Amino acid sequence: MQIARVSNLDGTTAMRVRERLGGLWHDEDFAGWPPRDGRPGLSPAQLATVCVLQFLLGLSDPQAAEAVRCRFDFKYALAMELDDPGFRLWTAP
Repeated sequence: MQIARVSNLDGTTAMRVRERLGGLWHDEDFAGWPPRDGRPGLSPAQLATVCVLQFLLGLSDPQAAEAVRCRFDFKYALAMELDDPGFRLWTAP
């Protein structure tokens, strides 16, 4: 994603994670982890990457979710399209 490079010339932690760890996780690696409520889930590989970024950057859950929705470098790290809405936190009923 060229826009991530243009807007962050020196790169960011999120961009370096993709460049160094990209392809480390694949959705198939999580095939045995079906959602408990039967709903289709988000990409487990993307969620694993978000967890790593969240830890490295010291982000709270809401901050990590917002970064996925708003930051070019996070979209780059997760191989998302720019218009991907990301995800929102939800609480179980």
